[in-house]
Amino acid sequence: MKFGPLQKAYFNADDGAYSIVTEDERNNSQITITETDGESTIVTDILATSNIPRKATGGVRQSLRVLPRSGTEQQSDLAINFPKHKGNELRIYRSVQSGFDYEAHDIWFVFRRGSDLVVGSMRESDWRSIGTSDSSDDAFQAILEDNQKNYTPVFVDFAGRKVARDPAISRQAILNSGYVCEYTQTPTPFTSKRTGKPYLEAHHLIPLGFQNDFSFPLDKIENIVALNPLWHRAIHHAEPKTVQSILTKLTNRRKSFLQSHKIDHRLLIELYGCEDIA
Repeated sequence: MKFGPLQKAYFNADDGAYSIVTEDERNNSQITITETDGESTIVTDILATSNIPRKATGGVRQSLRVLPRSGTEQQSDLAINFPKHKGNELRIYRSVQSGFDYEAHDIWFVFRRGSDLVVGSMRESDWRSIGTSDSSDDAFQAILEDNQKNYTPVFVDFAGRKVARDPAISRQAILNSGYVCEYTQTPTPFTSKRTGKPYLEAHHLIPLGFQNDFSFPLDKIENIVALNPLWHRAIHHAEPKTVQSILTKLTNRRKSFLQSHKIDHRLLIELYGCEDIA
């Protein structure tokens, strides 16, 4: 599959593609680089087809960058070849020593960043976790509850992008909701001890980390939904099908706003990295 906006932003990639490692690929320690999703095009554009050896010289290694399953990106050398004397089938070979290790059902990926070719792998659970955490969110929700006029700015930090959020805007979005969760359309079943109102949390439907990718401000009432804390946690941490279900309902709640900016349900799913992986 091709990289969506989430993966491009996270890896600072120009373009990329990924797929699931099969049992055979793990057992044989070699991955077929497919043409379908543009994997092979990314590789050949950087390395040049004429520089990739055929079967007889398959031991020749290519200089590229590797992002190990755990660790930091590094310069390395991996064997990439056309395993047959004819045809376009392209393969890359596992090398624990060089940092390119993987297990069956991992996500393996390849992307281009400027003139660099980068390959790597992640457990699917780690892949699905990209962009889901917000370490400062609890502090932000506390500011909303306390109705502070003077506060230390709370930033969303994603892939080196820091975006400030204004609590006054989020408070107004919660007020506009009538203190009803916009996913379930029911009040939260407990009252806040600070406000005396049903407790709700503010969530930016288009994540603030993508502000640089949009020409309009994302910290605006139309982009903020009020959620029961259970479903707010779910949209960040639940398995993909649950997140898709939540986003489907919220897309309908904000249909006019999203359509005015040409954002459809498919794109929103990609921004959360919960698309089905073929």
